[in-house]
Amino acid sequence: PLGLQRGRLNSSYSLVDAMLRKARAMAVSLPVGAGLSAGRNALVAAAPTPFICILDDDTRMHRHTDLRVLLTALLASPGTAIAGGCYSPYAGAYCGAGFEARG
Repeated sequence: PLGLQRGRLNSSYSLVDAMLRKARAMAVSLPVGAGLSAGRNALVAAAPTPFICILDDDTRMHRHTDLRVLLTALLASPGTAIAGGCYSPYAGAYCGAGFEARG
């Protein structure tokens, strides 16, 4: 796992540092104000795997969430660069499983 940190880690981040170590995760540090896109691009560049999952801080996994569906779709569609699930603004709403390839 990778985590993005804006600015330098200091003693006030000891809890975050401990959580990263426990999860065997790596922190990617960027200057304050680098921006969301720069942060995501840095995470993509640092990822040691061919696939990544980027979640916003307000994203919650639903009990029906199955990332294997997305992985299967990506593996079955060489050249596909992105896959995503559905979004519902209603708590507890289930969108179902699906995939749409474009391009």
